[in-house]
Amino acid sequence: MDEPSNYPIAIIIGDVNGLKLTNDAFGHLAGDRLLAAAAESLRRVLKDKDVLARWGGDEFIMLLPNTDMEEANSIIHDINHDNKKTFVDSINLSISFGYAVKYNNGYDMSIVMKQADDMMYKEKLSISRSVKNRTVNIILQSLYVKNPSEREHSMGVSRLADKLGVILGLGNSDIIDLRVLGQIHDVGKITIEDGILNKPDKLTEAEYEIVTRHSEKGYQIIKASPELMYLAEEVLSHHERYDGTGYPRGLKREEIPKLARILAVADAIEAMLSDKPYRKALTMEQIIQELRANAGTQFDPEVVEASFKILTI
Repeated sequence: MDEPSNYPIAIIIGDVNGLKLTNDAFGHLAGDRLLAAAAESLRRVLKDKDVLARWGGDEFIMLLPNTDMEEANSIIHDINHDNKKTFVDSINLSISFGYAVKYNNGYDMSIVMKQADDMMYKEKLSISRSVKNRTVNIILQSLYVKNPSEREHSMGVSRLADKLGVILGLGNSDIIDLRVLGQIHDVGKITIEDGILNKPDKLTEAEYEIVTRHSEKGYQIIKASPELMYLAEEVLSHHERYDGTGYPRGLKREEIPKLARILAVADAIEAMLSDKPYRKALTMEQIIQELRANAGTQFDPEVVEASFKILTI
């Protein structure tokens, strides 16, 4: 296409935002639907001689003969306008664009392509943060729709973790982080099938293995969010045990992040305070007994001791 009859020739490079996050949370079929929606949104603006191709995992390239800078910018504006109304599995289609134009033989096509690519990456940096954070929130809301009790559980864990942080004398920043962790720690459960997540009977060994992977899935989701990525290690570690027999990495004692050790106790207390399909909520005396029995094995003894001040109020 690099011929004088096609000048000016515009190159537009588009990168689909949030594809990895969509794959991690909703599965690769959802990611495929997002890519297909992106391709269709780009196809709608093509003229007869234009070329559209998939350029990489989440990138597309458009070669537009007889298209100047102003027209290329207008095309991108039209695509973005349409994409605001396009949703795939609750995810709003978002594409970062860069473009450049070759006007004559004085420019090498590879340089023009690099200019378009560089512009796209700058655009992606400016909007990717908000897209990813919005996507994580959508994932959480989708989890609550799948299992409404998860919202109550998460909010309960958040409140308990907050109180434990105060009793343990943590700073305000750590206490705020504990509140947030309470709300996001089980986000990885979005990847678990409804039949397993809501199963009233005892899980099979294979089903239990699927459930145990939710902390790793949650880690991947939270790590993709620029606003929350600093809490990813805590999400990954909230099922580690003080004696090193937990999952996924078998960490023990101080190897487990402090906030994750606090979260583990808050998580357990909230679970014991709630009715389950297989048992009624435990009494305060029973909860204290359980915590005391597991201090030093499942739980950090210091956090367990702090929890008694909440449970005896």
